[in-house]
Amino acid sequence: MALTGKNLPLSILIAFATFGVSYPQYAGGLSAGLGNLCSSLMGVLPIVSMVGVVGGGLIYAGGQLMGAETRARANVWATSLLVGSVISIMITAVAPPILTALYGSTVSCTASSSPPPPQTCNPACIAAGTHCCYPICVPLSQTCVASASATSTK
Repeated sequence: MALTGKNLPLSILIAFATFGVSYPQYAGGLSAGLGNLCSSLMGVLPIVSMVGVVGGGLIYAGGQLMGAETRARANVWATSLLVGSVISIMITAVAPPILTALYGSTVSCTASSSPPPPQTCNPACIAAGTHCCYPICVPLSQTCVASASATSTK
């Protein structure tokens, strides 16, 4: 297959798919890459779905003000937006269990709750099993922001 003419887009798509699987940009490998992709989709798809439902309603309502041919086209567009919204909600609901079944517990579809790596941290923090929120050590169950607001109110 030559890389010119009508085969060029297909060749580019195959190259991106190959390099995306062979060399994932995440240090944790394919599971971490899929987890980050899933987390991103969990944040974006519900918003896109809601915009699709509202947009479909507006297009349907606007089509009712037009002639018969435009009304029919508006109905098709509104139905397409509604179906796309339902599919995106289904993806949001089904993707985490499927990815967990395929890749095990290494794929997480939630935002990472691990603390950032300590930069100039007191060695006692690391030895005590806490993380460093300069200048104090905080239990792993808390975040630096929560601990800062708790110490500022005292």
